[in-house]
Amino acid sequence: MTGKPLIGIDERPVPQDPRQATAATQPIPVGDPVSPLTIDVPPEGYRLPYQEHVYVPFWTERVVGKGRLLLEFWRTMNKSITVLLTAGLLGLAVASYAHHSFPAHYYADRMITIEGELTEYLFRNPHSFIHMEVVTDEGEPEIWAAEWGNTLRMTRQGYTPESFQLGDHLIVSGNPDRNGTHRIRLVTLKSPADGLEATRDGPRPTN
Repeated sequence: MTGKPLIGIDERPVPQDPRQATAATQPIPVGDPVSPLTIDVPPEGYRLPYQEHVYVPFWTERVVGKGRLLLEFWRTMNKSITVLLTAGLLGLAVASYAHHSFPAHYYADRMITIEGELTEYLFRNPHSFIHMEVVTDEGEPEIWAAEWGNTLRMTRQGYTPESFQLGDHLIVSGNPDRNGTHRIRLVTLKSPADGLEATRDGPRPTN
């Protein structure tokens, strides 16, 4: 080791441009067969992206080249994917909570009974519903909803989409809604016309 440079160094003047923050001179290796070195000055009105040269004059503002654009695009996509995944997981959590947290919606330690005519029977997932027109003590009609089970459970219990008909007179007892709406979680159901007395989780009685 001699301590001397392997190649020569030539201090060359750098073309000046008011749009660039450049030094007066640039040390340029002389006789380097590996790295061709150039200094690029863009035309007026054009930005100078990185062009795979070792030394490129830099801008006072940020210059985004193809590589930077790809990096920024990837970062943006990663953020978008993260947001979508988070939203999806949150949606699943909310749906799961809404599906399984009956105590959060109904008073498990209270029971009320409603009686009226069937206006709609929804045999569906995640839960089936019975809608009834109930006449109050003041003679005013109200629409109440009784929440039952999912179609798989109700099918196993012996119920079908044709188990109830519009106009059927029903008596339903269940847990009232915590928000005070006209909605209950069905516990028992009676149909005086055919003698049906059913429970939420029990099999459909056979007459």
